[in-house]
Amino acid sequence: LILLDILMPISGYELLRHLKEKIPKSKIAYVSIVPKQDVNMADIDGFIQKPFSNEVFIAEVKRVLR
Repeated sequence: LILLDILMPISGYELLRHLKEKIPKSKIAYVSIVPKQDVNMADIDGFIQKPFSNEVFIAEVKRVLR
C-alpha cells in the first residue's frame, strides 16, 4: 500500500501515474487535506481526508487491501 498526498513538490497525480507504470499491482491511496470532491479519483484505490481519526485511517486501509 502506497499512501500519497496530492500537495507535494511533485504533483501527487504525476507520481501516481509513475507508480502505476512502475508497480502496476500496487494499491495507492491519497491522504490529503484537499476535499474528496475536488480530487481526481481515477486510477486511485482509496482516499483518506485529513485530519482523520485512527479508526477512519484503519478502516480505509483495510478496505483498500481487501
